[in-house]
Amino acid sequence: MRAYQSTFSVDGPVDEVAPAVRDVMVAWAEKKHRRKLGPDGLGALAPGMRLQPHPGLELLMTDTREELEDRVFGFVVVERHGVNSWASQVMVVGGPRLGDRSLIAVETDSPPSPKDPLRPKTASVPRFVRTMLERFECDDAGIHLSNSPQVLGVEDVPGLLKELGETDHHGLVLVAGAPEDRPLPAWTKFIGNITKGTVGQAATYILDAEATAAFNESVSPQHAVLGGSLRSFAPGALFEEPDDGARHRLMSAQTLADDRLRKKAGQVLERRTRAFTNDRELERRIRRYLWILGQHFDEIVFRTPQQREIGAAAPADGALPTTAPAEDTAQLHARAEELATLLADRNKDLDEAKKELARARDTIGLLEQRNSKREQDDEALREELRLRTDERDELNVDYAVALDDKDRALGRAEKAEREVQRLRTVLSRIGHAEEAWDTPEEDEPDLAQPSDWLELATWAGNGELARALPRVDFTCDWDRALDLDDQNNLTWIATTWDILRALNDYGRARADESVTVRNLHEYLSAPPDGFRTVPRGRYKPTESETVENRQRYRKERTFPVPEQVPGRDDNGRLYMDRHFVIATAGIVSPRLYFHDATDVPGYGKVVVGYIGRHLTNGQTN
Repeated sequence: MRAYQSTFSVDGPVDEVAPAVRDVMVAWAEKKHRRKLGPDGLGALAPGMRLQPHPGLELLMTDTREELEDRVFGFVVVERHGVNSWASQVMVVGGPRLGDRSLIAVETDSPPSPKDPLRPKTASVPRFVRTMLERFECDDAGIHLSNSPQVLGVEDVPGLLKELGETDHHGLVLVAGAPEDRPLPAWTKFIGNITKGTVGQAATYILDAEATAAFNESVSPQHAVLGGSLRSFAPGALFEEPDDGARHRLMSAQTLADDRLRKKAGQVLERRTRAFTNDRELERRIRRYLWILGQHFDEIVFRTPQQREIGAAAPADGALPTTAPAEDTAQLHARAEELATLLADRNKDLDEAKKELARARDTIGLLEQRNSKREQDDEALREELRLRTDERDELNVDYAVALDDKDRALGRAEKAEREVQRLRTVLSRIGHAEEAWDTPEEDEPDLAQPSDWLELATWAGNGELARALPRVDFTCDWDRALDLDDQNNLTWIATTWDILRALNDYGRARADESVTVRNLHEYLSAPPDGFRTVPRGRYKPTESETVENRQRYRKERTFPVPEQVPGRDDNGRLYMDRHFVIATAGIVSPRLYFHDATDVPGYGKVVVGYIGRHLTNGQTN
C-alpha cells in the first residue's frame, strides 16, 4: 500500500543524474543494511540483476534506453519482516525531450496499518529523499522543494501567487506569515521543525513582514495568511473566489503558539500531506515511464534463476579391474569411452534439468507470492464492498430521515409564516402597523464553525469551546479526533459542529422550565422553536447486542466523566453507548459518543467522551 510518494524534476541531463541517484541509493542501502549485505556491500549489483543477500532483503536495478533515446533507471529495495514487507522504488527518467532536466519518481509501499487494514502504516520521509534534495535542485512544476523552509521577500510574491494558481504540481504548498513579535530566523527554524515530516511532498515558504502584507493585499480574506499562521494551499487556488478559501486549510497563530498543540500540528500536517500527495494521480507521461520500469523489473525477476553451485559427479563405486586379459583391453577402453561419453551427456542433461528446475521453483515462488497478495487484495476488496454496501444502506436510511425532517420543517415554517401574517394583520387593524412590520435586530453571531479538527481541539484547549457550548463538557481524547484530519473531508467537521450545537441547545431546553423536553429522542423529533437540531437518524440511543455483551467492546466505549456525574467507576469512567453517526465512510466512519447528564441536579450537561474513528465491533474487528 502506498505510504509515501514524491515526483519532481532536477537540473541536469539524465546521463549525469542517473549515476548520481544510483550512488545515493547504494550508499543508503549499504548503510541501512550493512549487516545483511556483508563486507562486499552492493558491489555485485548491476543493471538487469536481482540480488538477495539475505532472506529479508532483496534488491533490483535496471538501466535501459527506450524509444526516442529516453533513458529509464530504476532501483528497488524490498525489506521483509515476517509476513510484512516494505518496498522502496526510485525511478530516474530523461532524454532529448527533457533536455537538461531529469524526472525522479519515488514510491514507498508499506504493510497495512494494524488499526485500519485499508490504510498503510505511517512512513517517515525516506533518508535518500532528503539526500537527493540536498544534492540536486529539485522542482515540482515550478514549486521549489528542499529540506527546510524558504524565506520569500515582497519581490517574490507575484511569482508565488502565480504558482499557487497552477494545477500541475503534485503536492501541497505551505505558506507561513511572519509574526510581529518573533525574529525571522527563529520563526523559520520554528516552522521548519513543524513541517519536517512533509519534506519531499510539500514545499514550505515563509513570507517576511513586507511579503506577508503584500500577499494578503492580493488575495481574498478567506485565502489570507496572517502573521504567525500557516496555510496549506492545494493546487489551483482561486484567489478571486472567497468560497475557494475553504480548500486551503489554515493553522492559526493561536494553534501554533500553543505548546501542547504544536506537536499535534506537525502530525496533522504530515498526515494531511501524505493523504493528499499519495492519492494524487500522476500525469500520463510519468505513469507510462513507471509502467515501462515495472515491465523491466518483471523481466529481471522472471528471467534470473536462483544461483546454485552444481558440483561435479562423484566417481562411481567399484573401479574397473586392474588387470584384464590382453585381448580384452581394446574392447574395455572402447566401452569405458562410451560410458564416459554417456555419463557426460547425462550429467549435462542433469545440470540443465537442475537449472530448469531452479527457474521453475523461482517462478512458482513468485507466482505464489503474487497469488497470495491477490487473495489478500480480493479479501480487502470484498470487505470494502461489504462496508460500502452497509454505507449505502445507512445513507438510504439517513436520506429518508432527512427527507422526513425536511418535510416536517417546511410544514412548521409554513405554519409559522401563516401565523406571523395573521398576527401582523391583527396588529395593523388595531393601529399597530409600524410595530407589526418592524424588522427585529439581528442577534450577535455565534462562534464560527471550526475550519478543521485542529482548530476544534485548539478551542477546547483555550476555553472558547466551553464558552460557546456551556451545556456540553468534553472529556474526549482530542488526538483521536485529530486522526480524522488526513481524510480531508470538510463535511465531517461541519456535521460534528452541528451535532455539538444541537446537544448544547438540548441542554438549554432541559434547563428551561418553559419548555417541556423529557429526553433527546423527543427533542430531536420535535425541537422547540428557536433550538437547533440535527436529523434524528444520526442519533443511535444504544449499541448492538454484540457490543453490549462483550467486555472488550464495552471497555473501548468507557470514557472519563466529571465527578458530578453519578455511576462512575473507580477510575472516574463511565460506559457510553449513546452516539451520533458523523459519517458513514468505510472502516473510518467517524462517531461521537456522549452521556446525557442533563437530569443531574446542579450539573445539567451533556458529556462528550469520544470523537473519532468507528470503534471496533463484531463487523469491524
